[in-house]
Amino acid sequence: MMVTVLVLLGNAAAAVTSAGRAIAWAPCVENPTAECGTLTVPLDGANPGGPTIDLAVARRKATDPQARIGSLSVNPGGPGESGVDFILRRQGYFSEEITRRFDIVGFDPRGVARSNPVACSVELMRQAPADPFLKSQADFDRWLDHNDRLRADCRARTGPLFDHVDTLPGR
Repeated sequence: MMVTVLVLLGNAAAAVTSAGRAIAWAPCVENPTAECGTLTVPLDGANPGGPTIDLAVARRKATDPQARIGSLSVNPGGPGESGVDFILRRQGYFSEEITRRFDIVGFDPRGVARSNPVACSVELMRQAPADPFLKSQADFDRWLDHNDRLRADCRARTGPLFDHVDTLPGR
């Protein structure tokens, strides 16, 4: 598993969403030893004043508040990996010194787990061609047709968020 870590020095407890609201931290339902909340962000990064969605976030506070120097934001990678699950289940991932000095914060990216997950037909996903190895133009065409149908299904079930779950800038 490749984990991306972003170091934030300062007061993560005062983190404010793009909508200007502080994150309301509370014990997580799945694991009350961590805190959970939501971060309101624009649906479309190119339109910051437009519609918003809520992203799920979780944190474990630094074990020594007096020695705390900031926060580590963790993204376990993906596609489709939950940063909230990482915080809830991977307590021993960081050293004692790191957890003593930093809050560890994870989030579910848009379209993942608790952050408005992309919804697709399981039945349609099961209809994928059996062999993932393409040996002919006909194989390629079957996969292309299936992917087109699956994309349309996922988009219809997910709504406007579907067009904003990639990592392309300005979309």
